[in-house]
Amino acid sequence: MIGNGNPNLYKNIPLQGRNTKWHYIYFGYSKITSQAYAYVKWIESEDELNYENVNHYYIQKLYIYIGKDIFYPGFNGKLNYVVVNFGLGAFRNKKKFSDNNDIFNYDIGTK
Repeated sequence: MIGNGNPNLYKNIPLQGRNTKWHYIYFGYSKITSQAYAYVKWIESEDELNYENVNHYYIQKLYIYIGKDIFYPGFNGKLNYVVVNFGLGAFRNKKKFSDNNDIFNYDIGTK
């Protein structure tokens, strides 16, 4: 593991109350190019963030926790068309998700 990259790198997309309505989220990371890209399509707009000089460590397991605990009241909503892609072809550094295979579920998720 090489310790290159900025450990304090963060950027935010202002929610402006839009997070309580439908939205499509993509977040991708490329170890090869040291880049990350975030894209959010809201009902009436879209936002994107590019990250350069990024170094994430690979993980052996992926956990997604959506629930209630003593600190958070819990998730109250719906999740549809959840997809996790790994490997070559999974990273995009710009809004280009539609293709013949629709591996990101962008076309079906935005209808």
